Amino acid sequence: MENKQSVFTTFKSHMTHQMQQWFTLPESLPAKMPTSQVSIFLQQSSERHYQVTLTFDAPPTLLTATGFVTPHGAQWLFTSDDRRLYRLFTANQVYSLQRAASAPRLQEAD
Repeated sequence: MENKQSVFTTFKSHMTHQMQQWFTLPESLPAKMPTSQVSIFLQQSSERHYQVTLTFDAPPTLLTATGFVTPHGAQWLFTSDDRRLYRLFTANQVYSLQRAASAPRLQEAD
């Protein structure tokens, strides 16, 4: 009887652990940015020609890409670095936004 109970407890703990892995988000995932903050960052990124890393939509279907943003009427146009991804979006569709680490620009010496 104790053996069956031990097997059941082991099975239950294993299944609980597997379910937690499936339904929990990775801890490295940043929190969703407020739409007002996203709007300000998008405007600055466009004006200053910053390379950005955007995460679209909401978990668990996140799309993360690096590229540049430009205003397009009431929406924004995202163009990836390799020009393979183009996406029109609004600020409330952005989950997170951060400036990408880009290579320093070389300047000519005088």
